[in-house]
Amino acid sequence: MNRSFASLLCLCLLPLVSCAAPTGNLRDLEVSYLKAAVAPDVIEFAHIEIPGLEHIRIAGDPAKPYLGLRTFGGQKLKNNGVRAEVSIDYPFAAGDTVTYSWRFMIDQSFVSDAPRNRWWVFADWHDQPDRNRGETWDGFPSRSAPIGIGYGVIDGEDRLALFYGSPTSSTVGMAGFKRGVWHAVKMVISWGHGPEARARLYLDDMATPKVEAKGANMHNDFQHFFKVGSYRHREIQGDTWVYLSDVRITR
Repeated sequence: MNRSFASLLCLCLLPLVSCAAPTGNLRDLEVSYLKAAVAPDVIEFAHIEIPGLEHIRIAGDPAKPYLGLRTFGGQKLKNNGVRAEVSIDYPFAAGDTVTYSWRFMIDQSFVSDAPRNRWWVFADWHDQPDRNRGETWDGFPSRSAPIGIGYGVIDGEDRLALFYGSPTSSTVGMAGFKRGVWHAVKMVISWGHGPEARARLYLDDMATPKVEAKGANMHNDFQHFFKVGSYRHREIQGDTWVYLSDVRITR
């Protein structure tokens, strides 16, 4: 169970949502938020990673809700970072091809970090200890994600940037998007340590990838967990919401 989220709910059970307030035991409460954005068959692998309940809300029509995740300058750190994310530990093995898809939106008032454009991540995939080998987080090396989707404003345009590679990653391409509009993102990742590994980023209804990368994309042999939402440089200011819906994972 995500104990940090459970403790937050113990402290404050007042509804922060525009739809019905979550009810039930602590995991049920977390699931009530997850249901606004995450596919039913993925929820069992998902948790919410936020420092306080002021960082999350359910928005939209009660019949079709979506999840809002908030980050702001000076907020309390969560896991040593400024973040508000959904974390999904979906199982796979090296050699598998996994499709991750979701919809996101930022509104017209979203405060970017232009022109500095310090790092800001909307999605990434992290390595973790191999539970099959009895590894734990104690002594596990701290490494940057081998795959991720960053955010920035270039030449006045909001853009997603795919970064990729193990043991070190670099930006391999960008895709522009519009504010106030729901955008569909699909990442098709073939996981591995050699030239057969690859990732393809599709945006909206494109039949061909907007960005494609090849080469090693795993730091170790164990499944890398997926995080989506907002994770950004500590010194970025501004109060921002990223909205999510239709988070799905298939093999």
